[in-house]
Amino acid sequence: MFRWLAVLCTFSLWGAVTFSEEIVIDRGGEVPIRLLEDIPADGAQQLFFRSLPATSTLIERAASRRALLIQTLEELQAAYFNSGMQAEAAIVQQQILQLKQHAEVELPEPPVDEEANHTPIELRGHIGEVHVVAVTGTEEGSVWGSGIYTDDSNVGTAAVHAGILEPGESGLIAFRLLPGFEQYKGSTANGVKTRDYGDWHGSYQLLGTCLREREFHEQEFEVGTRVNVFVVGRTKGDVWGTGIYSGDSNLGAAAVHAGLLVDHEGGVLEVEVLAAQSQYKSSTANGVTTGMKEKTKRSWRLKPAQRERD
Repeated sequence: MFRWLAVLCTFSLWGAVTFSEEIVIDRGGEVPIRLLEDIPADGAQQLFFRSLPATSTLIERAASRRALLIQTLEELQAAYFNSGMQAEAAIVQQQILQLKQHAEVELPEPPVDEEANHTPIELRGHIGEVHVVAVTGTEEGSVWGSGIYTDDSNVGTAAVHAGILEPGESGLIAFRLLPGFEQYKGSTANGVKTRDYGDWHGSYQLLGTCLREREFHEQEFEVGTRVNVFVVGRTKGDVWGTGIYSGDSNLGAAAVHAGLLVDHEGGVLEVEVLAAQSQYKSSTANGVTTGMKEKTKRSWRLKPAQRERD
C-alpha cells in the first residue's frame, strides 16, 4: 500500500514541477498554458489535487498544487516512519525537501529602528502588531504611564523603568501596539519617574529584549539557556519533532505547530535550549506537519516569553 502511494507521489512530484511550468508555442504565435487539470487523471491521482482554491495565475495554481502535494507527502512520510519503514520515510523526506526548495518564501524580518531614543507614535493605528526597536537604556526622556505607556513615550527610558534594560545598556526591544486609553498612571521604578496623563490616542506595551530568528540560529547556547526571540509564524519551513524540536528546525513553523503563533503573526517567544534527543517524531498540528529525524546536536522548545526580566 505504502509503496503504491510512493509511486504516485513520485509521479505527482514530477508532474507538479514539470507540467505546471510547460509552455507550448503553436503556429499562431499564441502561448497556451498547459495546466494540471488539463492532464487526464484517474481517481487515485486526484488524491493530490483536492480542495484547490480558485487562483488567477499559473504561478499561484502551481504553488497551490505544490503545497497540497507537500502535505500528502508529509502524511506518507509519517505513515512510513510510524510503521518502522525508516528507509522509505527518508526517501519521501528528500522529495519533500526538493519541493520545499521551490516553495519556501522568506518572510521579512521584524522592523528594527536603529535610533536610540525611539517613540512608536508613527506606528499608531497598527493595533496588535509587534515591532522591534534597537534602543539604549536611559534615565533621560519623557515617559507617561506604567506597564502600558503612551505611544509618544521614549522606549529607551520606558525599558529602564520596566527593568528590561539598565542605563547605557543596548538591545533589541519588542513592543506591542495598543489602542489609546482614558488614563495613564505614572510611577517611580529603577531610577525613572514616569508621569500621569489623561486621554491619549495610542499606547504600547513592552515585551522584553529579544533576538531575531537568524541571530538565534547563528549563536551557540549552552543547554538550559532561555532566550527571547522575535518569531514570525509560518506554515512553510522545515521542522522536526513534536513539543521538543531539533535545533535546526524553523522557529516560525515550530511556533505554528505548537499553537503559539498563527501564519504571518509576529511574537516574542522564549526558546529553551535542551540537550539532543535520540529521536524526533513527526506529527501534524495547526496546518504544519513536522518530520522525523535522528539525533542532532541540540534541541529546543518554545513558550510565550516572560514580560518581566529574569
